[in-house]
Amino acid sequence: MRVGIVKSWPCEWFGKTKAIGSDFFVEDIKIRRFIEKTFPRTGVSKVVIRKTNKEGEIIIFTSKVGVLMGKQGTKVKEFEDMLKKTFNKDFKVVVKEVKNPELSAKIMAEFIAAQLEARMPYRKVAKNVLQKIIEKGAAGAKIQIGGRLG
Repeated sequence: MRVGIVKSWPCEWFGKTKAIGSDFFVEDIKIRRFIEKTFPRTGVSKVVIRKTNKEGEIIIFTSKVGVLMGKQGTKVKEFEDMLKKTFNKDFKVVVKEVKNPELSAKIMAEFIAAQLEARMPYRKVAKNVLQKIIEKGAAGAKIQIGGRLG
């Protein structure tokens, strides 16, 4: 996994041996896929995983905190229990809100996909999304839409 100069790693752990490091890496990928399956279309922009051998902490950055948390955090507690059953570790899940969801590429891509699935004209969707992004302070954005359109 390659990270640029200005970004930090999406996982914070250290494996003392190569075997532990590779196990942690595979576990990270499984956790991220599990989150994507469990919370589809919830505006998850980034997942940071911190862990040791026995426990871990997962920080989920999302634009829709209420949808992800549920009433009084019930969905998060259920998710922690599912993680414990699946990975045999205690995980603490922390949900944080993204301040400017329009500046997150992943969230805007989900929004575009939802609009296209709702049969909106793709040119109108692209123009509206670009306008939203520029209004929030970005210098610009490149939007690529592919497949059978129109």
